[in-house]
Amino acid sequence: MPFIYRRKKDEEVAEDLPWYKKYFLLLFAPLLIWILFSGIRLSWKTRETFHDFKSLTVYGIFLLILGFFAFVKFPTNVGNMFEIISLPLYGIAGYLTHLKVDKIW
Repeated sequence: MPFIYRRKKDEEVAEDLPWYKKYFLLLFAPLLIWILFSGIRLSWKTRETFHDFKSLTVYGIFLLILGFFAFVKFPTNVGNMFEIISLPLYGIAGYLTHLKVDKIW
């Protein structure tokens, strides 16, 4: 969600956020999107931040961990592994589609 990294038009060069804050914002972007659709409107200039494969990797690992905590049942079996892997597969497919549409990939 690039609106977090936007600068107001009258601002000069702003200091870049640390890497852990950037990826925190990436991983919890669905909450930020919900806030945006709640009626908050910003008039800032867009800057694309997460349009690379490093961010795709971080996002995929995050979804794998999230899927593990959401769907794991002990003892694990093949069917359970498919449930765990499904979340990152769909997330990575969506991310790759986004990169393809923006002509990054």
